[in-house]
Amino acid sequence: MPKLKTHKCVTKRMKVTGKNRIRRKKGGHSHLMSCKSSKQRRHNRKAVMLTGAQEKMYRRALHLSIVK
Repeated sequence: MPKLKTHKCVTKRMKVTGKNRIRRKKGGHSHLMSCKSSKQRRHNRKAVMLTGAQEKMYRRALHLSIVK
């Protein structure tokens, strides 16, 4: 059986933490900042942990074990 290939776009966008959870950055923070409020810009800086069905889907794409 051949090796499983990971989805490269997922590996570039997601990061697996030390506790084996998946972290992603929020979107809408690359340009057009002048029209957004400072609160919106500040909250977009933080990374977000994936939960539930999202985490399960991305674990499958990264070929990580689904059980935590």
